[in-house]
Amino acid sequence: SLFWFNTSRSTAPAIPCHFIAIGNFTCHRKLWGSTCTEAMAAIDPATRDLTESASAEGPCVSISDLAATVIAEISPIPRTIGELKAAIEAKSGVPSSHQRLLREGSVELLRDDHPLPQVALSLVMIVDDSPLHYVWNIDGNPRSTVLQGEGGLVSCPNLDSDFINVLTKEPLCSGAFYFEFHMRHIGDEQWCGVMEDTSQAGSMDSGRRLKGWFYYCGRMRSSSQNLYDGQAALHSQKMAVKRFQKPQPEGDVIGMLLDVDAGVVAFDLNGEFQGSCAVPKQPLWVSTHLDTPKDSVELRCRHPQEAPAASLAALTADTLDSVTLDND
Repeated sequence: SLFWFNTSRSTAPAIPCHFIAIGNFTCHRKLWGSTCTEAMAAIDPATRDLTESASAEGPCVSISDLAATVIAEISPIPRTIGELKAAIEAKSGVPSSHQRLLREGSVELLRDDHPLPQVALSLVMIVDDSPLHYVWNIDGNPRSTVLQGEGGLVSCPNLDSDFINVLTKEPLCSGAFYFEFHMRHIGDEQWCGVMEDTSQAGSMDSGRRLKGWFYYCGRMRSSSQNLYDGQAALHSQKMAVKRFQKPQPEGDVIGMLLDVDAGVVAFDLNGEFQGSCAVPKQPLWVSTHLDTPKDSVELRCRHPQEAPAASLAALTADTLDSVTLDND
């Protein structure tokens, strides 16, 4: 289709253009300004009929691609950008999670909670079909207002509760993946791992109540040896399974090798294997748990073969760390 872009190459413009760089996008945009719809209507009778029909029904949102081709016209106008994306998906088939919307002449991406005025307006859509399983879902988090970040980086400088759980935008459904959690700051305790229940995003479920499979970092200011509350450990479905090495408050890297098809996850700290356990052979979301306003985590995705040899070996091991230790 005309509005899916390869982000590694630019399309040569047919008329005078200027260059726009948005995040990891590099694209050309034609200088048609606010008259692009009218220009298309003058050339293409089908577009003219569509425009006249939409105008007769009331104000609408006109969505164009970077080549100024009208993709869709949405009427009545939805209340928010998030609702608009859903309407665009219904008309064009472009998944809402891949849509990036901005005003004409602007490089600022519009958030899903951005309200839409109930007047006619034109927006530009960029389609980002890059993987979203290592991009934090900040806009979709129930407590998005306390979060900051972009891509794989997330922080919570406005945290006004005891904690917040953050998930990625899309699940891991099949294959092997190796992730690195770069722990920029751990103020107290954090959990990094995978879960299957997206309703745990936000501030309803504390770390020890999380259903999932995690590297529990322990409490930074505690010498407690309790694997459930104090000492770093493998946590599986709300249970402490095995003692792990405690990360430093800043700078350490937690590695996580996941094979969805094999149903195994293995953790390491700075390349040193810590342990592994079984997980369901079904879609899983990468997640992290932030506990103080200074907490910050950067998620990076590596090739599975970059994982430590012991983690790779754990994927095919006959035994996993599945014995639950005493939480006392």
